[in-house]
Amino acid sequence: MFNELDKFISYDTTTDYWYDEGFCYAQKILEDFSDDDWKELYDIILSKDLKYQKKIVYCFDGTDEFHELKIIEQLLSVNDDELFIMCVDSMRNFSADTLKNKRLIDKIKAKSDVQDRLSGIVIEEFFKEV
Repeated sequence: MFNELDKFISYDTTTDYWYDEGFCYAQKILEDFSDDDWKELYDIILSKDLKYQKKIVYCFDGTDEFHELKIIEQLLSVNDDELFIMCVDSMRNFSADTLKNKRLIDKIKAKSDVQDRLSGIVIEEFFKEV
C-alpha cells in the first residue's frame, strides 16, 4: 500500500483536483496501511518535498492517531509556516488523550509565533481543545 500512496502523492496534480478529490483517494489508501507501510512513510517523509509533505498531512483525519502523530511530530521540525499550520489543524481531529502529549505541545508552543491572522486562529483553537 505504501508504494501505491507514494506514487499517487508524488504525481503532480492540480491543486483543485487534490483538494477536491485526490486527498479522498489517498485517505482510502491510508485506511489500509499496515504498520510496515506506516514505517516506510515515517522513514521517507522528511526526504520528500514540501508539496508531498503537505499532501500527506492534509489526509490525516485522526483515523490512525498513533501513526499520524508520529509523522506530524517529524513534520513539525520542517521550517515552513504553512506546513506547521496544516499539522496543527489536522491534530484538531485527534482525541483529547492523544493531544496531552507534553513533548508535542511544547514543540507547537515553541513554533507558534506565526504572524498570519488565520494561522493564529488555528493555533488558538487548537490550544482551546488541549
